[in-house]
Amino acid sequence: MKDIAFRNLIIPPLGILLWAISALFLILSFIACIVELVDLSDKYSTNGIILSYTEDNESGRYYPIVRFKDSSHISHTFTDATGSSAPLYSVGTIVQVDYMITNPSASEVTTLYFRWGLTIGLCGCAIMFFVLGYLFSERLI
Repeated sequence: MKDIAFRNLIIPPLGILLWAISALFLILSFIACIVELVDLSDKYSTNGIILSYTEDNESGRYYPIVRFKDSSHISHTFTDATGSSAPLYSVGTIVQVDYMITNPSASEVTTLYFRWGLTIGLCGCAIMFFVLGYLFSERLI
C-alpha cells in the first residue's frame, strides 16, 4: 500500500519535470536555429575544391586548403579552421563553402552536421524528454 502511494506521489511530478526539460530543449533548439539563420544571412554559399592539406606538427591535425570562386568569379584560396586527426576529404573533392563578400579569407567548409548539428541534437533531446515525460505520466515506466 505504501509503495502505491509513493508512486502516485512521485511519478506525475516526474513526468511534468521531464516535459519542462523537453520545453527547455525545444526553446534552446529554436534559439540555435535563429543564431544559425542570422549567421547565414550575411554569407554566400558556393562550391569549392580541396587542393591539399596542411598538417599542424604540434597537434597532428590536418587542415584542408580549399579554393573557390565568389559571385564575381574571383578565385580565393583559404585554409579551413576545422582540422581533423585524419584528412576528411580526398584531394579534388568538391565541398560546400560559405563566405562573406566583404571578407572571403574568413570562409569555411560547411556540412549539414556542421551547420545544423546543434539544432538537430537539441530538438532530438526535446523529443526524447517529451516521450519520457509521457511514459512517466501514463505510468508506463
